Amino acid sequence: MSQTQTPTIQLTAHRTGNGQFQNWTAVTDTGACSPPDCAVTVLQGNNATIGVTISDPQGSGQPPITFSNNPVVAPAGPKPEIHDIRGQGTATLSFKDHNWDAGTIKYTLNFNNAPPIDPIIQNDGGGPPTPQVGFLPTTTTAFAVELAIAVLFGAVLALLFRRLSAR
Repeated sequence: MSQTQTPTIQLTAHRTGNGQFQNWTAVTDTGACSPPDCAVTVLQGNNATIGVTISDPQGSGQPPITFSNNPVVAPAGPKPEIHDIRGQGTATLSFKDHNWDAGTIKYTLNFNNAPPIDPIIQNDGGGPPTPQVGFLPTTTTAFAVELAIAVLFGAVLALLFRRLSAR
């Protein structure tokens, strides 16, 4: 049975002596990592609500580091995996990952007053389906099967009509 995972990434901003942003360090549920190499894994059949928090211990008196108005940028695709993004303009962000397809999603986290980073989501695929409204097929295979049935049905009707009109 599928479940919702809640992986987290804790980002810590480091500043120079004069308060300018210097670099990020990060910790995920599996331990410390370098932000470009930080990865969270969403297991087969699950979906996830991913939480990211910013800690800025040296930021007193400096412009605060927060998530931008466009905090998560993921690769475009026919089935977007990332949705329900919350926390723009704050130091705490959450977003959901459908985990429909197996593979690596290299996404970008954007900030106010700090450079972006590119962590990774490793999807094992098979996430729970989203309820569909309507009658259209939801996968390429379903579309192909329904198209084949429609063509076959059309061919049978055409033959039947031809035979009846020949009499």
